Amino acid sequence: MPEGRRLPVLRAQPDQIAERALVVGDPKRAEMCAALLTNAEEVGNYREYRTYSGSYRGTPVTICPTG
Repeated sequence: MPEGRRLPVLRAQPDQIAERALVVGDPKRAEMCAALLTNAEEVGNYREYRTYSGSYRGTPVTICPTG
């Protein structure tokens, strides 16, 4: 994918998605889980897909709801 392009559904750049991901059902639950991450940031926001990336105990992780 060319640099600067975003994933079509998540609207996040591929390099913003961690190798490990937590997939939850409810967008509010994703927000609550993201509050447990260090340096959490919203990397994508499209419809019900609010995607967050940060680290948990030093391990990079991405959190995304299924909608």
